[in-house]
Amino acid sequence: MIEATHTPGPWEIEGPASYRAGEVAIGTVANDNDSWSELATVVVRVDGLPSPEGEANARLIAAAPDLLAACRLALVQFSSLAESGIPVMHQIKELSTAIRKATGEQA
Repeated sequence: MIEATHTPGPWEIEGPASYRAGEVAIGTVANDNDSWSELATVVVRVDGLPSPEGEANARLIAAAPDLLAACRLALVQFSSLAESGIPVMHQIKELSTAIRKATGEQA
């Protein structure tokens, strides 16, 4: 199976000239040329009022590459603990499920 790939991080909230009324962009700056690449827009204002939920959603989306990397690292560490006989199978299962969901892998 081919693992889904994503745009490398870091992902950031808002980029050059990407702000629109009520929305922020999630994007990244290309490593080789400093050009902004927009990945998604998130509603952060509803009826002209700030939306804490929208702002939280934008932060979560922007953190996605970092969260995936942290899950992969934790999975390696928990797998090492399991090999030592420490009961961590539940944590391994949860991390594996989250990684598969993020990468589009089949169960």
